[in-house]
Amino acid sequence: MMAIRTGLGLTLAGFLVSHVASAADPDCALLSYGAGVDGDTNCVSLSTAASSFNGLLRDQGSEVGVILLHGRNTAFDGRPMVHHPNAVVVKQLRTQLSGLGYSTLSIETPSLPAAADRNGNGRADFFEYAANEDTMTAEVFSRINVAIEALAARSVKRVLLAGFSMGSRYATAATAAAQLGLLGNSRDVVGLIGAGMVSSLAGSAPTVAAPTTITDLNGYDTLGNLALVTVPVLDIYGNRDSAVATTAAARRTAYAGTLANYTQLSLACPDFAGQPYYFKRNGAVALSNVYTENRCHQLRNGYTYDSATDTFALDVAMVGNPARPLEVAVTEWLAANRSFASGTVPTPGAGLLMVVGILAWRKRVC
Repeated sequence: MMAIRTGLGLTLAGFLVSHVASAADPDCALLSYGAGVDGDTNCVSLSTAASSFNGLLRDQGSEVGVILLHGRNTAFDGRPMVHHPNAVVVKQLRTQLSGLGYSTLSIETPSLPAAADRNGNGRADFFEYAANEDTMTAEVFSRINVAIEALAARSVKRVLLAGFSMGSRYATAATAAAQLGLLGNSRDVVGLIGAGMVSSLAGSAPTVAAPTTITDLNGYDTLGNLALVTVPVLDIYGNRDSAVATTAAARRTAYAGTLANYTQLSLACPDFAGQPYYFKRNGAVALSNVYTENRCHQLRNGYTYDSATDTFALDVAMVGNPARPLEVAVTEWLAANRSFASGTVPTPGAGLLMVVGILAWRKRVC
């Protein structure tokens, strides 16, 4: 019999039988991250048996939808989210995919409760996430189910899961659960996009080799969960993001499907070790915003500084429009996996695909 981890703060019945909230959708302007939400996005209110949460929806009437999961939120529950459904990477992906005709729903993942602050520093640390893996994973799975059903209530029949950093861990685990028939929703999960995919989280139990219940899956064990995934995967990361780049081969080896379906792309970050680079925070570049490995992890654009003119100039462009490396890479991958698409999802234009063909910044490993 498979071991079942204990300590779940949610009952399985409450966790699996999630539902879309009947509460009125929130005013985007009232959300802590609402100022950055564009006019083409609807803010929606959703709920599980354990919590209420918000999402950013772009409904394109497509049969294929994408659920997006942001990176780790370092603020505890009840405080404004530091990382959120419109933060780095997920913002670019949800708008790019919507522009290609996919319905997208970027959701808030759960924050740790303040009681989880073991070291008293007021910051949600990785080891605290690991210590609460059971309840966090259960709630993430529940929220993904709610998000899938919210899209299914429109026109979506098939779903891709996409996640950045911590969100990539959750997306991988949920994809594995869906493939095993354990996720408990009414739509097929047909693909996975992971940006800044990281491997297991120290201090949390691994996913069991042959899961029989959903509690056998650890939401933070990327390698263990990739061993259960066979749908097409796009694994994309910055080349100077060492924690992710050095484990790329291990992720590819762990993947259970045919390697032709595992696409791994390394995007060239600014050489911040060789010269000073800067990045934008809240739309502004400043000398205090020094480019680091973590900014490469976030696939930030890199700016150089000219002291003679006291100006910044974009030098390494990674994200921000359909011709940038992240967006083009995702577009190319989707075009190569047309089984994701439906008649309501347009084929990318020939001009864009030509750009994909001539880009010299990417490396593909299958």
